[in-house]
Amino acid sequence: MNFLQLKYFKTVAELEHITNAADQLYISQPALSKSIHLLEQEVGYPLFERAGTGIQLNENGRILYNYAISILSSLENALTEISDRNNHYQQVVLSMTAATQFLPDILLNVKKKYPEISLYIKQESIQQAKHNCDLYLRSSTTPLNDVNAITLLSETCLIGISKDNPLSANQCIAPEMLRSEVFLTMQDQLPLYWITCDLCQNAGFKPNTNLQFDNRETIFDLISANMGVSIIPGKTWAPYMKHSGIVLRPLTVSYSRYIILQWLKDKYLSKSANIIIKYLQDYFLKLN
Repeated sequence: MNFLQLKYFKTVAELEHITNAADQLYISQPALSKSIHLLEQEVGYPLFERAGTGIQLNENGRILYNYAISILSSLENALTEISDRNNHYQQVVLSMTAATQFLPDILLNVKKKYPEISLYIKQESIQQAKHNCDLYLRSSTTPLNDVNAITLLSETCLIGISKDNPLSANQCIAPEMLRSEVFLTMQDQLPLYWITCDLCQNAGFKPNTNLQFDNRETIFDLISANMGVSIIPGKTWAPYMKHSGIVLRPLTVSYSRYIILQWLKDKYLSKSANIIIKYLQDYFLKLN
């Protein structure tokens, strides 16, 4: 058994498909199948169950997968630390699922200020993390400060309403006033959706959230067209809303959204990753 076999095994386990895994690993499907077969022979037990055109880990495979994650992560940490010791700048992989409007500015500034660092961007949830990213920039309904997390920004949530909506005449909006409104939200795995649900449920009703989108510009367009209302984060959304047909009103109850920078506790952070952490702290401090 070697590290390459474990890498192949891990990829197959995560993709649950030999052909797709072979494509991702840039090897032939027969070569990958042979590697998995030899690994199973060495372990002494089958690791996968065949399921239609795909395969899934069995109980034996799940045990090995958990250890493979730890082994491969330890190897990656060791190689990163050795590179650090020899003053070699690393690439840094940043998963950015919040505040993405700042991404072009962040990339340009990092390239100019730290040309030795290669900053790669992904969109991967830390809850589904498989050690693919060094840092995770995400939004949350609660602040988080820990050995592996920093709250970069807190922002009060407002309500965005079309000027044609009669509610726009109010200078402050109570949640119960929104009972009959359609809520335009981000997708239901994101904090903005949960803030919307919590706001309405605390007011005694279930919100109509049938209209969910993956970008704020669509939400702005639909608010302006009086197709619904939306929770609007005060610092990362409100300043970039150019529609003259939208008014922003404070809520009578306080709701906040937080921008969090997080990393896995068992992952070694390179000097380059720490430089990016400090840069992002300073960048978002200016927004505060």
